[in-house]
This record gives sequence, structure tokens and C-alpha cells, in this order.
Amino acid sequence: MNDDSDPIPAAARLRRGLVLRTAEGTSARVLAGGAVEVVVAGQRLRGRSELLAALEVFSTGCPLQAGIASYGKRAVGGRDLMGFTAAVMALERLGALVPEGTGEATLGRGSRDFDDPVFHIEMLDDRVRTERFIAGVRATVRPGDVVLDIGTGTGVLAVAAAQAGARRVHAIDVGNIAAAARAVAECNGMDGRIEVIHAWSARVELPERCDVLVGEIMGNEPFAEGVLESFLDARKRLLKPGATVLPSRVRVYGRLVRVAAERVAQLRFGDAAARRWQAWYDIDLSALTRFNAATSVCYLPAAQAAELEVLSAPALLAEVDLATFECTSVRSSGTARATASGSCNAVLVTFELELSPGVVCSSAPAEAGEAAHWLLPAWIFDPPLPVAAGDAVEIEYARNDAIASDGAHVTRRTRAAP
Repeated sequence: MNDDSDPIPAAARLRRGLVLRTAEGTSARVLAGGAVEVVVAGQRLRGRSELLAALEVFSTGCPLQAGIASYGKRAVGGRDLMGFTAAVMALERLGALVPEGTGEATLGRGSRDFDDPVFHIEMLDDRVRTERFIAGVRATVRPGDVVLDIGTGTGVLAVAAAQAGARRVHAIDVGNIAAAARAVAECNGMDGRIEVIHAWSARVELPERCDVLVGEIMGNEPFAEGVLESFLDARKRLLKPGATVLPSRVRVYGRLVRVAAERVAQLRFGDAAARRWQAWYDIDLSALTRFNAATSVCYLPAAQAAELEVLSAPALLAEVDLATFECTSVRSSGTARATASGSCNAVLVTFELELSPGVVCSSAPAEAGEAAHWLLPAWIFDPPLPVAAGDAVEIEYARNDAIASDGAHVTRRTRAAP
């Protein structure tokens, strides 16, 4: 996915002039513990206070860019603004925010970013990932199966399912790229067996229940594109009991790493930056150094992530069985064992997808390859944590419903016995 660590450029790529408003019938309430629940047309979304802020900003209709800019004036740091932008996109996916005068979804999956040919070229050029997904599909689909493909994109996995013998493939994508998927199905002689549906999967009704669910809708943060919400809804409404899902399991790992000081400086208010800005603008901005978030995140291509100083073996932080899970929030922890001494200032998050028995796809740099499309999030914390070989470091991983991952955070270190 695209680098969402900077919310302003991400928002700027969305359609300029788009006016959003809160959909009729939308309700919101604050739950015990401060979580917020939004309900519209029977669909529910739980998250943080940014949900309420987004509903307020767009309550009577407001241009998207103006709404983000308005919230930006009161946001504390870039991560706060990123959370608001993610909340807007999550509410649009839910149907709680709609474009004024259209009622059609335009943000999130299916936005111009996802319709851009460059996005799909990069995915198809990621040969390791695409070949492994196709291998998983061919190992899973049996002749006569009915297959549901959520987020079909160019239709490559839908065609693979049909080639494997699927009697029918319901290929769903909300983006205009659905037209390209139809053309790909036709030129492969599969248009009679592949039905391309231009819609959100949560708003689709099918004439039959499906035997297999395929969904390559994993983000840089594995759950960022709503795979949990989409799979849970599909399992309840669109699949046969005991249907096979692909991927079947997600494992999230964390590694202790050191990110270079120059990269960290780009993400935080610093003394050197404050002096530079004062020289440019003749305004003292040194007070900003008190408003850095406890953690920040940068997204690195696999090649850059491979160059980080790695200080631990990967620790399993979370594991989700996509065929049986019931909760779309993830909160768990794991223990990383330091393999070298050094100054750790970040947790690098990678994930592994179980596609079929013996077929696994990983975002880890050593396995994903140089053309990997996924970017790897490095959750940076301050001050750095000194570690010695053998130290045990506990890392907490949290994912808060359909908004964004809360990230990976170091919570405790236990020194190795002398």
C-alpha cells in the first residue's frame, strides 16, 4: 500500500473538491473505556475519538480537503492527523460518510489510488507474492467450487480460480478497476464463469453461498485494508459453513531494530529543525519539541528495511485464524530475544500469510524479494532502549477495529542473567 505515515499527501491524492456528509441514520455512542461505536444501516464500527471528530466535521457537508485542514489546526502531531484521515476513510467504507449528491463510495479501497494502473503494475511485478497467491488458489480450489474473490483488482486471482476448475467466481471490487477485471476475464475465455461485481463486498447479495473465499487485501499493516471486517462479513453472509478461506491465517512478527537518526529526525520535532525554521521564518518554534508523540511510524521498502541494524530474532506478536476469528480488534504481545548488543529505537513489523498447506507468503525482507510491493512499518520510540545479547524484550501489538493499527510498542525489558 501507499505510505500513510504522512496524512496530508495521502489525503491530497484523493479527489479534490469532494464534499462528504454524514449519512442519514448514522448514530454514535461512547462505550465504557472511551471507545466509540458508530452504527449505520446495521453495520457497526468501533474505534477511537477521531470517529466522533470526523462525524462532527462532515455533519452538514464539507469538502474533504477543507475538513482535513480544519481538523489539522487542532491536531497534536502528524499521527493524530493520520488517525483522523484514517477515521474518515473507515467511516466512508462503513457508509457513515457519503459524497454529497451521489451516495457512492469514493475513498478507501476503490479510491483513485487503487484505480491507478501504477498500483496494479507494482502488485503484478511483485512476482513472489503474486505467484504464491496463485499457487495457493490452485492448491485450494476444486472443480465445481464457487469462489468469492474480494478486492479482485485486475482479476488475476479470479482467473487463477477459474483455471483451477471453479464453476463460478464472484469477483468483487469497489474500484473502477473492476472494468479491467472484466476485460481480463474475457480475454482469458473466462467471462462466462467469472462475474465481476462493482461494489463493496458488505453491500453485495449473492444468489448462492461460496465454497472458497479469496482475498488479497492485506495492507502494509496487515489489517489496514479491512481484511478482518470483510472476511467476517463474508463468512456470515456469503460463504457455506466450513468454507475455505485464503489466506487462512495471519501471523504478525516484530523485530528489534535501530533506525538511522536522520530518518527518525524526519518524524519528530527536533532542536535542529526548530533552529532551522527560526532562521527561515524568524519565529521561535522550539516549544514544538514538547509535542512529539510517544511513538511514530515510518514505512520502508523491503530493500531499505533489509539494511536496518537488526538486534533480535523475530517475535510472534499476534496470530489470527481468518476462518474462525470473531473480533476485529487484535491486542496481544510477544517476547523478542536480543541477538546482539546495541541501541534499539524501533520495532519492525512484518507478517506471514498461510495460503494453503505448504504455501506461505511473507513480507519479511529476506523472503519478499526486491520487488516487494508491501512497505514495512517501523514503529519508532524515544528514548532508545539499550539491549544486550540475551535480553528479553516484551512487545505489545494492537490493532483497533477498522481504523488503523495502533502499532507495536516495547513494554518491558528483562536483562539476561550474567
